[in-house]
Amino acid sequence: MRMNNYGEVLRHFCPAESPIEAMVCTSDSQKLIIGQVATDEEIPTLSVIDIESGEIIKVIEKSDDWENTVWRLVIDKNDEYIVYLKQVFDGYQIVTYNLKTEEKKLMMEIENDDKYKGFIIGPNDELVMGIDNIINFFDLGSNKLIKSIRLDEEKTITEKTHCYTSLAFSPDGKLMAVGGLKNGEVLLYDLQTEQIINRFSANFEYPRRIVFDPTGKLLFVLDYWTHGVFVWNIETYERYMHHVFNEKWRSIYCMDFDPKDSKKIAMGTIRKSVEVIKIRSGEEPEEIFYDKLHKARVYNVLFTPDGKKLISSGEDWHIVIRSVG
Repeated sequence: MRMNNYGEVLRHFCPAESPIEAMVCTSDSQKLIIGQVATDEEIPTLSVIDIESGEIIKVIEKSDDWENTVWRLVIDKNDEYIVYLKQVFDGYQIVTYNLKTEEKKLMMEIENDDKYKGFIIGPNDELVMGIDNIINFFDLGSNKLIKSIRLDEEKTITEKTHCYTSLAFSPDGKLMAVGGLKNGEVLLYDLQTEQIINRFSANFEYPRRIVFDPTGKLLFVLDYWTHGVFVWNIETYERYMHHVFNEKWRSIYCMDFDPKDSKKIAMGTIRKSVEVIKIRSGEEPEEIFYDKLHKARVYNVLFTPDGKKLISSGEDWHIVIRSVG
């Protein structure tokens, strides 16, 4: 049953006239950090936005050149460090930025970003980056490598645009899911025993995103070409509701879980829509909310950590902030 009070628009605005490639929210639910595509006019390409007012309160990067886009960003759990991937003409930089001291540190310079887009924040607030079958853990304060895990796996996906090693950690920090090494396969790695404990296979190419649900019981995989959503039960290692979650679930580009109800999932699509469904075991998902306020593909969708707002952004330059419940 659809909730009538779900999704009231609180703010619909354009922070700068270019696509919003990346977006994260601070843990206090008060600020957004967005990464945008550079243009031939000077605009902020990495900025901090106050959610209540919609105003930019800090510009971290700006540019007037097409080849200076911020393509990816993550934020640590203490809202202290942002790590972002920035294009610099023909090359790329991975940079850390301390929100408190405003100090920038260059972590690495690379020629091609395809292998480096899969970095995430790990269970101990470290930066974790998979380069092929090697998973590296970096201390955010010093940018120093603190641990490497070499998987006894050969990467067979080659010469694929944007095929990076995808990563996700279970909520308890004991398991790591790894994709992008072989077509249609995600590995489940036990960080305590340091062993691969399972392989999940299905009809997808390679994951653009892997995510555990907040309970740690389900693992979701989004195919890179938006050709499906695939889910496994971590306790049984079996596909979960495969009659619903499969390669026929096309157009989904991004997703997030409601922090107040792990059965509710928000999804942004390449068909300009934002949808919220509720998973019901053994039944079709229930549609909670749907809108088509965006005029182009939705690249980012997230609930604020307090569960009070649903926010989306993407190719049409705009951010939409909605009330939840």
